[in-house]
Amino acid sequence: MTLVSDSFDSSISVEADAEFKVKGSAGLSKPFFKSLGSLGLGLHFLSDERKIITDLAPPQDEDTDPDDFSDYLLKQKAGSLHSRNYLEKAIQRAVESIRKQAIAGSGAGELNANTLYTNITRQIVSPYLRGPHKESLGLSDLVDDLNRQAARSASFARFGLSSELPADDLLAALQSPRAVEHSDLLHQILRPFVDGFKVRLDAQQTLHDKISTFVETINAFFQGKKISFRLGPGFVVTSDHGGIINPNVLSSGEKQLLLLLCNILAAGGEASIFIIDEPELSLNVKWQRKLVDALLDCTRDTRTQFVLATHSLELLTQHQHNVLKLEERTPV
Repeated sequence: MTLVSDSFDSSISVEADAEFKVKGSAGLSKPFFKSLGSLGLGLHFLSDERKIITDLAPPQDEDTDPDDFSDYLLKQKAGSLHSRNYLEKAIQRAVESIRKQAIAGSGAGELNANTLYTNITRQIVSPYLRGPHKESLGLSDLVDDLNRQAARSASFARFGLSSELPADDLLAALQSPRAVEHSDLLHQILRPFVDGFKVRLDAQQTLHDKISTFVETINAFFQGKKISFRLGPGFVVTSDHGGIINPNVLSSGEKQLLLLLCNILAAGGEASIFIIDEPELSLNVKWQRKLVDALLDCTRDTRTQFVLATHSLELLTQHQHNVLKLEERTPV
């Protein structure tokens, strides 16, 4: 196994016994893991005990030395921290990550909106920036844009990422018979407002899509319950009758899925490697068939790689071109 970059060249030989346990001292791998860490990759490991080991968590959260992450991975079965609630911590990390991204997106949206209004003001006060005289503008394009941004804002407001654009009264006024007589004036007043709202939504679009995909993916697995998200309360699981369900009382398969996808969501857009030992545990056959596609959907357009160790034919047969078989070597 070798890593090479402009700043380092580190290699390590790894051997495993018939039970696929790594042979040799864990200390031999330290240079390799330090080199791996220097790449700026997020490292996340989900063991077969459903214990998540991740560099997203602060050191005291996982009772491990951040400089000794490789040793901890190799010794992950040595002890089990039963008092830890990894699911709650994963959910908390995901919510905190979303909130940070929402704040960043909000700031970017305000900056873009300010730039938009500054450019409009310059065009008004400077005859050199006004451009050639245009014929009187119709209202159909303004009405279409207003409808489009109103529909978008309703979806963003569902997650608490934006207020909903109050378009009903505006649309009614724009569609009145006398509105055509004042189309130029209405464009001057409303076009900056609509465009300003659009740039604010655009700044949150990536985060919105990420949350939407997460919620839709989880709910495609859940039956008799669903998960929702708002920026204030975070993730909430409810029954079909509207009652709130504590995530800790979900089935083992539901908890595993939520644990895994929350940690993926918490990783944000950073380059990450997720190593998952026996992801099929606690999942029925139908869920096993859907799992890999769910992971890929939730990491679309991100720099995330999955390494899965599995015995599930349901996982293997659908992705044979990415399967490597581990075999015992007989020493020569």
